[in-house]
Amino acid sequence: SETERGIEFYKNGKFNEAIEILKNAVQTDKSNPVSYYYLGLSFENINNNKEAISSFQKSTDSTYNFFLDGLY
Repeated sequence: SETERGIEFYKNGKFNEAIEILKNAVQTDKSNPVSYYYLGLSFENINNNKEAISSFQKSTDSTYNFFLDGLY
């Protein structure tokens, strides 16, 4: 998946590449908290704190929705 590819780029220190892939991943699936989380980490590593915070907030919002969807 795009999320898995983005995480691999992140783990290899290729943060800009990770950001591009993870941006696509969150457009495809806005409810995946993992994509937003690693997008936030990637932004944090290139010192783009504004985007990092936004991504982290979306990861917590989508986590809530992600688990609620499973309950109903």
